[in-house]
Amino acid sequence: MRLAFYTPFVPLNHPKPSGDTAIARSIVDFLRRRGHTVSETSHFSSTWLWLRPWKLPGLLKARREFRQALQENNPDAVLVYHSYYRAPDLLSPLAAAEGLPVFHFGSAYASRRRKSLRTRPGYELNLKSLRLAAHCFTLKRPEYENLLRIMEPERVTYIRPGIETQRFTPDDDARLLLRVRWNVPPETPLILTVAMLRPGTKSEGVVQALRALARLHTDGVDFRYVVVGDGPEQGALRHMADELIPGKARFIGRIASVELPAVYSASDCYAFPGINEGLGMAYLEAQCAGLPAVGWDRWGAAECIVHGETGFVTPAWDTNAFADAIQTLATDPATRLKMGRAARKHVLAGHDRDRNYVRMERVMESHLGGGRTEGHAAVTQSAAPEITQ
Repeated sequence: MRLAFYTPFVPLNHPKPSGDTAIARSIVDFLRRRGHTVSETSHFSSTWLWLRPWKLPGLLKARREFRQALQENNPDAVLVYHSYYRAPDLLSPLAAAEGLPVFHFGSAYASRRRKSLRTRPGYELNLKSLRLAAHCFTLKRPEYENLLRIMEPERVTYIRPGIETQRFTPDDDARLLLRVRWNVPPETPLILTVAMLRPGTKSEGVVQALRALARLHTDGVDFRYVVVGDGPEQGALRHMADELIPGKARFIGRIASVELPAVYSASDCYAFPGINEGLGMAYLEAQCAGLPAVGWDRWGAAECIVHGETGFVTPAWDTNAFADAIQTLATDPATRLKMGRAARKHVLAGHDRDRNYVRMERVMESHLGGGRTEGHAAVTQSAAPEITQ
């Protein structure tokens, strides 16, 4: 397939790491490695466009660039990643009007956004784009149910979120090296959080983790806490950690993605509330590395953690319940190891990115009336099971 790719929210080349760019790049990487041609069409972000009239000239330029990209690359279809009320897809309708199939991945529909004058324009624009789509793919069960309110079931597919599982194999050597470097005794449980420390829900998640860990500290539980990630709130969070869990927290800042598997291997459990977290791929990465995970029940953690089997999903904003779950894993090595093994098996069985994304590939190819191309033959991959909707 030849695909034109567009992200209306965060451009694919955005310098700041985020879950959105990680998933978008993962999709492109998967498709290219499967032998498909994926070309970017525009870097235009439509975020709150109707409230920012100064962005209109940029939209006009983006529409010209989009048309030009379609003419030059002659794609079989357009693939849009993450259109929603705040950043609606304003370019692919141009392709749909010319009869070119449009696929959406990770786009969302929320009827409540039509009730506010601030969000109604984005709601309408997003709804128009979704209704023109040949097919929508989503990684979230709630989004799947919402899309069914405006689209026929045969035009919507739920795909389990997935990661490159081969990257997150437990590494005993890395574990030993980092724990020695960090001066963490072998028997001391190390609790991990991975998050960008920017204002808002990300830093608030670390605040909630610190408050839960403060109770463990008060109860005399031995542990260490490591935070991976950088941002403007790091200083304030360091200060809070010094007050609540003195001597037990280490902020290691932003690290290269290739270093992250070693950090997971050095840790014993993963804890982060995941406030407003769309998916929280770090939960999958941690579990794949053999760590039980703890998160809150309203957002992405519930999509990735099997409560009571691979970790715990606790009621949102219930600090005591969150602390209880972390304390269970910190003080019960047998439970921690059992859940860690189950966590890795869970991710390997159901959340391998390449196996899961094959479903998307097959659906798109069926829409285009073609099978696998010659380029695919060179790609080695085990057979992928069908994932039910």
